[in-house]
Amino acid sequence: MERTRLAIFFLFSISLLSLSKAKDEATNTAVYIVLVEKPEGIQLEAFYLKTLSAVLGSTEAAKNALIDSYKFATYGFAARLTQKQAFEISSKLSFL
Repeated sequence: MERTRLAIFFLFSISLLSLSKAKDEATNTAVYIVLVEKPEGIQLEAFYLKTLSAVLGSTEAAKNALIDSYKFATYGFAARLTQKQAFEISSKLSFL
């Protein structure tokens, strides 16, 4: 099975900026959109949580960071991450 590819983009969408308040000053996080190829043999939500858990350290932290998931026009999710966490996710798998 080909490695799942990730692409991380800083969220510029005005609609989601209001949701994220651009940056959470207390934790120095921002909202990132992670786009992936559709994973085979695993439910999308489980895959997204597994990907986030590997970086954030727990399923609970992954659930708290996950803002939205995409499964129709594209596959991926929006999550509140630090710049370091976003880089770590992007370096684990190759870009789309």
